Amino acid sequence: MWNFISQMHTGYDQLLLSPTTEAVYPIAWQDIDSDNGKGTYFWEDYSLNYVVNLGPVDVFQLHRYGGDDDNGRQAGIQWLKDRLEERSQTRPIIIVQHYMFSDTIEHGVITPSWHDSQRDALLDILSPYNIIGFFVGHNHGTGPLPNLIPVPWNNPTRNVPEFRPGCAFDQNFALVRVSLSTMDVLYGTAANKTISWNGGATFPLPYANEIWEEVSDWNGNYFGSLGGTYVDTRRVRCPTGKIIVSAGLKQTQSPDPTNRLTWALVVTNPDGSQSQTVTASPPAGGSYFPGEGGMSGIYVDLLPVVCPTDSVVVGVFFWQKHNRIAPGLVVRNVSTGVESEITAAEMHGYFPGEGGSSDLYADTNMVSRPICTGAPNKLQMGGVALYEKGSNRVAIKVLYK
Repeated sequence: MWNFISQMHTGYDQLLLSPTTEAVYPIAWQDIDSDNGKGTYFWEDYSLNYVVNLGPVDVFQLHRYGGDDDNGRQAGIQWLKDRLEERSQTRPIIIVQHYMFSDTIEHGVITPSWHDSQRDALLDILSPYNIIGFFVGHNHGTGPLPNLIPVPWNNPTRNVPEFRPGCAFDQNFALVRVSLSTMDVLYGTAANKTISWNGGATFPLPYANEIWEEVSDWNGNYFGSLGGTYVDTRRVRCPTGKIIVSAGLKQTQSPDPTNRLTWALVVTNPDGSQSQTVTASPPAGGSYFPGEGGMSGIYVDLLPVVCPTDSVVVGVFFWQKHNRIAPGLVVRNVSTGVESEITAAEMHGYFPGEGGSSDLYADTNMVSRPICTGAPNKLQMGGVALYEKGSNRVAIKVLYK
């Protein structure tokens, strides 16, 4: 595979062992982890790392993994730091390497060659930058689209999607398109000489560097367990002329049935005055799910829902995503005034692993917009996501922008 990469990038002939053919995709030697000026094909003492500028995105290729120093190679970490520092922290970056970030860890080992401490050290280096995707291999099967990797590893509020299209010798691949506002990913296969597509999704950009607010406090603001609780699917809307400054999960109150999970919003005038709490309007009726058994067989979808840049959030709701509870947004286009409902794509990412939500509690802390001295009255709700708080609560995080 490295010979193939060399031929693509430098014209290296793997049979003649010399640069005798024309490069298909030439890379300047300064963008390769090499100090000899000879380029990709002269790799023996180097990390095999390089970076390619593809217009709206930079692609860093880190060989087996970032920091790999096996077989006497340079680790490439200082080279990676130097190249990253040359870029703006908002510049979209894709990381390509062989080993997965999300592989099963046993006794601190991801693979015999890459340990969790090495992975976490690499994530710490990457965390200040706008990493929009990890594209990985190692496991030959096609992975979920995508796994969401916290960056840094112990931070649940920042995630980068990890993509595993499947092994090349089974003719599996990913097609990626990056624009100024989105990243589109398709999984495909060319088996039997026919290209077919088996999954795809669109991701808003920037993705990894969005800052999500949450309440980390462990206090008495929760209810449950949720095994006997239903999910209220009514829309909770912001009144006209108001903006959303806080959001949270709540237990429905009388005269509604009190065994349902719903939303609450705190809204104000644009200048921050006249605060009020808004909940779903009566009557509750049949606007809930599931029909029987409460949430004992329902899972929690972890994928964020982000408002498009040309719109504002005017409401929130829950919906049934197969056997999962998932958030949705009501948004209004700023130019046209047209309202629409948006939800997360059809992708994996949920908890708990077994048994649904029967033993979960709902965290009812309100998540407020951060204090921004430069523009205290301009930050507005831009997205929502559910996440696992500790091991027994479902909580929300909110994007304010």
